[in-house]
Amino acid sequence: MSADPREPDAWEACPAGSLRQIAARQTATAQSAAWRRSTLGALASVLVAVGVVVTAGLASGKAPAQIKCKDCHERFTEFRDHVTGNHEMADPRIVEGMKRHLKKCGGCRKRFQKQFPGCPLGKKSSCRPRSSCGEKKELSVQRDCPSHDKCGA
Repeated sequence: MSADPREPDAWEACPAGSLRQIAARQTATAQSAAWRRSTLGALASVLVAVGVVVTAGLASGKAPAQIKCKDCHERFTEFRDHVTGNHEMADPRIVEGMKRHLKKCGGCRKRFQKQFPGCPLGKKSSCRPRSSCGEKKELSVQRDCPSHDKCGA
């Protein structure tokens, strides 16, 4: 600009390619912003979908029950009867919860083994999933065969 306000502004020619570079930077910036928005939107959608699936699974009642040590101790006899085939536990979620708890909690597992030493959870063996006597193996807590003494496996 000139110092005199009455004089018209004098424009100089831009170097060759300057406008093209400016346009390319603006396009790249706009594309990057659009990509970030769409990626965040997709991520949010995936997280919502996972939350819905997990909530639906828990609400359907098919997830194993969360068993605490005290509850586990109270259900030892009922669980032993279920494992040996003398009694069927009504809620399969409780059965799975007991199996998981006894698998993870060494204190409860030892207490169960001490209280019921002849129960399949009370001894380790290397039984196959189906014993030679043909009885189907039911437990997966310590890979014990309920009929180990019968089949000699």
